[in-house]
Amino acid sequence: MKIIYYLGILATGLIALSSCKKSELDSFDSPSQIYFYDTEAFTGKIRDSLMVSFARLPIGTKDTVLNLPLGYIGKVSAQDRSYRVVVDKALTTAEEGKHYVLLPEAYKVSAGSSNVKLPIKVISNPDLDKKTVQIVLKLEKNENFDIGFHALNTDLSPVEVSSYRVLLSNMLLKPDWWSTYVESLLGDFSRKKVELIYEVTGKDLDYLEETITKKYEYDPVKVIARETQIHINYKRSIGEEIKDENGMPVNMGSYVN
Repeated sequence: MKIIYYLGILATGLIALSSCKKSELDSFDSPSQIYFYDTEAFTGKIRDSLMVSFARLPIGTKDTVLNLPLGYIGKVSAQDRSYRVVVDKALTTAEEGKHYVLLPEAYKVSAGSSNVKLPIKVISNPDLDKKTVQIVLKLEKNENFDIGFHALNTDLSPVEVSSYRVLLSNMLLKPDWWSTYVESLLGDFSRKKVELIYEVTGKDLDYLEETITKKYEYDPVKVIARETQIHINYKRSIGEEIKDENGMPVNMGSYVN
């Protein structure tokens, strides 16, 4: 995962540092800065949100603890250091205690560690069967960490890294990796299509996710898409149109059509 710094600021900083005396450099101590540090597995693109579908967790799961990735710039400390996170009430549609629980006692960077996680407990409530809610988390400055870090995404656009959204639902949500090239193979996302792929090939979303985001293999996905489309075409030829939950005909991506 790569963070691209503003080049102009970096260059200016290097010029300034080169003119400093050694004593000045020894005394220079900028405040540590903390930020959300999450990227897509195979593009490196910085993400500002996470989708959690309880439909993809083991049956009967009522709650789970997410560990959201953070990063910080600054010295590794010999002491534990707390950081501050709050919920943006104006943008949050989830209800505290009903959909999520903050764990403030765990919001710290352990002594000697450069690895930082932000744990939050999320809860499967029956009202999520038909809707999606969001939790918007914001890092705030405290005595240990500043939040002024600026980052550029892979397309060089500025990206906000002091806030992060968590989307919750009991419905089957479209994974973030089901996009761009993957969509050209698998087509539009729907619950019916996921069920159909499993019915035809025996492969589920977990298999697809591992194959695409961890193994970076696309040939098996092409095979799955072709086999599923052959089944769709056969059903269509005998007058049995397969439709998704919205009543639209199911097709795989343009690459295999």
